[in-house]
Amino acid sequence: MKKKMTCLLLLMACVSGYESAIGGVSRDDGSVVHENKGNVSSDLDGTWLKSCGAVDQHDPETLYDIIELNFSGNEFSSSILNFTDPQCLASLSFSPNPTASGVFIVGGSVMTDDGEAGTEIDTHIDMFNGAPFDIDDFGVYLIDGDNLYFGDVDGEGEDDGSAPDLRPSSLDYNRAFIRQ
Repeated sequence: MKKKMTCLLLLMACVSGYESAIGGVSRDDGSVVHENKGNVSSDLDGTWLKSCGAVDQHDPETLYDIIELNFSGNEFSSSILNFTDPQCLASLSFSPNPTASGVFIVGGSVMTDDGEAGTEIDTHIDMFNGAPFDIDDFGVYLIDGDNLYFGDVDGEGEDDGSAPDLRPSSLDYNRAFIRQ
């Protein structure tokens, strides 16, 4: 479940770090208040859907999910539907279907460990399941035709996206998001 939450936060997050681009006011405690500074277009604009698949392909007791991401200007939202079966027919009754929203900024090009030219993406989630939230994530993505791949994140620590210097260095090709 921890990996599922990490994936959720990573995929839903996508902004921070570049406060001058998305707007930001520093607080006395050093944190930054993010605000939408306008409607900026990116190659992510639109709806992306990750079809039914295993949350953790290495866990025999894994859950399954369908994830929808929406990008518009510099705002994003996500929704995850959770299931107990590999066909995504049996809803997970005791777990919420999480939603999140926030702002993102597309950064520069970066060469991934597998030799692909990815793009940096920083996100700030400000709403999670309808409640105020405050988390930043630092990731990488690649669009190949109508397929969207994000950085490969495993657990905590190295390459977990929790800070700019911990941005994932490789891409997760297991399940692509498909442009709708």
